[in-house]
Amino acid sequence: MQIFRTLQKKQYLLIFVLLLISGCAGAKVKEIPPAEDLYNEAMEEFDQEKGLGIFSTSDPLKLIEKFQKVIDYYPVSKYAVLAELRIADVHFRNREYQEAIICYQEFKRLHPTNEHIPYVQYQLGLCHYKLILSIDRDQRATEKAVSHFEELIRRFPECEYAGDAREKLLSSRRRLAEHEFYVGKFYYRRGDHQIALGRFKRILRDYPGLGYDDKALYFIARCHFQLREWDEAREALQRLSDNYPDSKYRKKAQGLQAELKD
Repeated sequence: MQIFRTLQKKQYLLIFVLLLISGCAGAKVKEIPPAEDLYNEAMEEFDQEKGLGIFSTSDPLKLIEKFQKVIDYYPVSKYAVLAELRIADVHFRNREYQEAIICYQEFKRLHPTNEHIPYVQYQLGLCHYKLILSIDRDQRATEKAVSHFEELIRRFPECEYAGDAREKLLSSRRRLAEHEFYVGKFYYRRGDHQIALGRFKRILRDYPGLGYDDKALYFIARCHFQLREWDEAREALQRLSDNYPDSKYRKKAQGLQAELKD
């Protein structure tokens, strides 16, 4: 009896498989459009949003799916490579900068010699630039922006993105100098003069010529004064007087010099 039931089950299974096969054979297989057509269809929607910033009429997730189809159906096509880049661009335009960073980095890793690498390098810097916080917050995004812009300028100094990268590099470095000065003053006011001194000195060492040198020298002198390091204080004040005669901090320095003479 048990053997009969087993055979019966196998017969039912065989009939089901035969029906499934015959159904599939009779159905029309949907034709997949060429890679170029799939890519251009997605790009048409992508370009409609160009210049608008965040997506206003399109669904970015559906747009990503359209580019992903190019990759899935034609993984070795040149349009698959372009689709990878456009997915990163969709995230960027939708202000999803962390997701964009991951996509751009993966593109750079997979296609290190691709003609679009200068653009990718610029976009990596721009993503981090968009993530820069106020001077009282962590500046890791600023440091990464500096790193990516510097790499772009070093590797591709004549590319079309180099000019804007130089401007944003200068702005990013100025933000780092501003942050160091902010932190230095915080420690100075708290009475941690040794820590503050290190911050002010770092401005002169790492971020010279960005508009904070005279301020840094003045507070370096004040830190040395508080630490009773008279010679070092006089040296800082002399540098301030010699190099920045028009600085508003020079007048403040004169009062500190008077105290050092007493």
